Amino acid sequence: MPLLLAAQGSAQAAVPLSVDYSVSRVGAKVLSVVDGDSLMVAVQGRRLKLRLACIDAPELAQPPWGVASRAALRALLPPGSPVLLTPLGTDRYGRTVAKLLSERGNVNWILVRRGQALVYRQKLSRCDAKAFLSEERQAQRQGLGVWGPPRLPIAAWERRWCRRQGGGC
Repeated sequence: MPLLLAAQGSAQAAVPLSVDYSVSRVGAKVLSVVDGDSLMVAVQGRRLKLRLACIDAPELAQPPWGVASRAALRALLPPGSPVLLTPLGTDRYGRTVAKLLSERGNVNWILVRRGQALVYRQKLSRCDAKAFLSEERQAQRQGLGVWGPPRLPIAAWERRWCRRQGGGC
């Protein structure tokens, strides 16, 4: 299945790109960070909406954690940063779900290790669950990010589920 990329300058249009999900790594350049686990990258001159695999960062509507998570990802990957992505599929919002490497290492792990994202337990099938959970436990023990005062009261995936059910989470 080819990646679907938004055409330059258009948030609506999607253009098939000749990159297959079976490709192990694709070079890209960071354009912008949307939130703590989503960003826009350029691949072969086209814009790609990317969702970091294996992790779930607090929503921007969960202050102060969501804003802090986005700031942490922006600090790791300022615009123009070269990255390698390993595409795993597409989420319900049309974003490419991927593992991401930068010159600093595995971005997904770094965010969990710094307490800026949680391990997305429901989405670990194509991830190194043991390593991710170990990183999360270490951040939790050290009280980093969402694990420090004030603690994140509800995980982002629980908050989204509750809101879809009509709850006031």
